[in-house]
Amino acid sequence: MESGNGITLMVIFGLAYLLIGESMLTQLLKLSGATKEVFFFAQQYAGIILVGMPFLIITNMMIDAIVNTILDPIFIFIFHWGIFEAALATILGQFLSFVIAIRYLWRFKTIHFEKTRIKLQLLLCRSYYIIH
Repeated sequence: MESGNGITLMVIFGLAYLLIGESMLTQLLKLSGATKEVFFFAQQYAGIILVGMPFLIITNMMIDAIVNTILDPIFIFIFHWGIFEAALATILGQFLSFVIAIRYLWRFKTIHFEKTRIKLQLLLCRSYYIIH
């Protein structure tokens, strides 16, 4: 019952993410630095990618849930560990989902992981909010 509720919530939030993303796509692309030269292509690409977000959320959450479901009984009943270690099983599932998501982004070159690209630039953020 709880897992079904979780899947339903993932679908709802995935659809909300899709709708919000589509409705704010222009602003999001400007905020992420899309230039005039690539804006049309970025808008087209991101618009399609957003349709897949509900599936991405479910997949990542399912990986987390599967790992947790496997590790919890192992940690508790086989290793005779306690609540702390059961919580570690949850974190390991979340970490694995994170690693898979990062690997996906890295493999398909969706985000370039360079120090200069991920550094927060307050002046740039400020200029987007004031000018646009």
